[in-house]
Amino acid sequence: MQDEDELLLEALGARGGGGARFAAKRLKKDVHEIELRLPPVEHMPRENVGAALVHHFFERWEQDEVLTALLRVGVTNAAGTQRVQRIFREQVAPVVAVLCPDPAQASTRAALVASQILGVALSRYVLKIPPAVGMSRAELVAWMGPTVQRYLTAESP
Repeated sequence: MQDEDELLLEALGARGGGGARFAAKRLKKDVHEIELRLPPVEHMPRENVGAALVHHFFERWEQDEVLTALLRVGVTNAAGTQRVQRIFREQVAPVVAVLCPDPAQASTRAALVASQILGVALSRYVLKIPPAVGMSRAELVAWMGPTVQRYLTAESP
């Protein structure tokens, strides 16, 4: 069984020497301290929140290798999975709860938002499926924004 440093090295595509080990240790620290820096949705027009969140997430992914490493480790390692779940619970779910028309559905809606964003991120940044990689951020927002918006604010189906 691989230790956490080895998993992080693999997630970064790094192997071997001391420099790679140092990078893995730094990454491990960064993974523990991930702050999504979600925009203050309560201060934006309600009808724009889905697009704004999609734009924010993909901007962060394109600027921060730690998020991709966390995604890789999150699907292959129990500790990584727990980190993803903690970030979801502590940072994403409260934002959804602010917007959700029915508080009893907040966790379900947050899970739908996460599945949409994480699914595309996995396809784009980890699996590197060509059409997903080839889309601009504007195209991602145009395709995904309305879906995320519906998960956040629409009445129950």
